[in-house]
Amino acid sequence: VGVPDDPGSLLLKLARAQGNTAEYAPMLCLLILLQGSASRPGWVSAMMVLAVVARLLFVAGMLASPSLARPNAVRGIGAGGTYLAGIGLILALMAS
Repeated sequence: VGVPDDPGSLLLKLARAQGNTAEYAPMLCLLILLQGSASRPGWVSAMMVLAVVARLLFVAGMLASPSLARPNAVRGIGAGGTYLAGIGLILALMAS
């Protein structure tokens, strides 16, 4: 309610970036907290950094795109990095 339907609207981009972050950030934060509180291999630390950088790239890709109607490379890299980091952190947690 109150957000325009125009895919080029800055308000819609901000709302979607915030909504998407609200979906992924809590679980990534929990995974990073659980892995960060224990001794871990270097690749797990890399997955933690990737998770944070990927989320920043995703939001930057959403806000910098002229329209949300068409995906762009930065947004795709951010989404892919989020999935990769999340899966890696889950696998590390299962292995520990």
